[in-house]
Amino acid sequence: MAPNDKVRNERTLGTLEATVEIQIPVPWGHIAGRAWGEPTGQRVLAVHGWMDNAGTFSKLFPLLDSSLYIVAIEMPGHGRSSHLPPGIPYHYIDFVASIRRVIRHLGWNKFWYIGHSMGGSLGFLYSSLYPDEVERFISLDQLKTITDESKECRFRFADGINAFLSLDKIQIQEMKSPKTFPYELIVHRLMEYTKHSNYPLTEEGAKALSVRGSRQVTDNEWTYNRDQRLMSSSVLRFTHCSYLDFIANLQTPLLVVLAIDPGPSESERVRGPARESYKRTSKQFKLIYLPGNHFLHLNNPKDLANEISQFLFQKIE
Repeated sequence: MAPNDKVRNERTLGTLEATVEIQIPVPWGHIAGRAWGEPTGQRVLAVHGWMDNAGTFSKLFPLLDSSLYIVAIEMPGHGRSSHLPPGIPYHYIDFVASIRRVIRHLGWNKFWYIGHSMGGSLGFLYSSLYPDEVERFISLDQLKTITDESKECRFRFADGINAFLSLDKIQIQEMKSPKTFPYELIVHRLMEYTKHSNYPLTEEGAKALSVRGSRQVTDNEWTYNRDQRLMSSSVLRFTHCSYLDFIANLQTPLLVVLAIDPGPSESERVRGPARESYKRTSKQFKLIYLPGNHFLHLNNPKDLANEISQFLFQKIE
């Protein structure tokens, strides 16, 4: 795939169509995804949130400009991507290497990036590591990578290892005999989970995630695609200070779109320095708030699509 770096001058808004399934070979299997648009369009990489999948963008991307070529990939253990080998934990920081594998496979040297939640966190890291590659970066409901106080890291490491090891038996059992549910229950369980987590999904949004988040095993029985090991939190996190040192190299024009409801998960003491760092180092930094919750891109995609389009196609000096 070698699309042009140029964006076509004539654009038709709201006609971007999904094209093909993506499968990119990796040593443990494949990284799956979905492409929107034509391969000759402006290259855009998109990455979902923790335990979500490429379906998270299925309501938003069809509203974007027809001149884009968006490849939405699924991190290992998510959606239709291969799971890591047994006994190996998932660290979200390692997903940066997965993105690097994808970019090398696609042969892209310049591209735009859109990430939701964890996907936004990964975008901050990748853009800081490879500032000459990411020409524009949009983070949806994620102002920064989640960080810890230095004194908390030791305890998180220990707790994370214990939680991961406790999932070994569950994973083995799931591999031998996965639990199955009617598809309607898969959707209902996701709606209930997000409701209790204070960022409810609409039924339509839950279905968009469930299509790639589950697979059919009998006539009316479905099972989850995600790896059970994702239920344990990553043991590795940046400290507040080390993250600020890391993002000092972030130069990419940056748009952060935050949902108004339910509000920030980290204190202003932690968020403020990161925001000020973006102002200093990014060629252009814009922070906006839109009505909705963590899944505003699924529940309220139209207003978000307008903001994204304005940012992507504005002239940046």
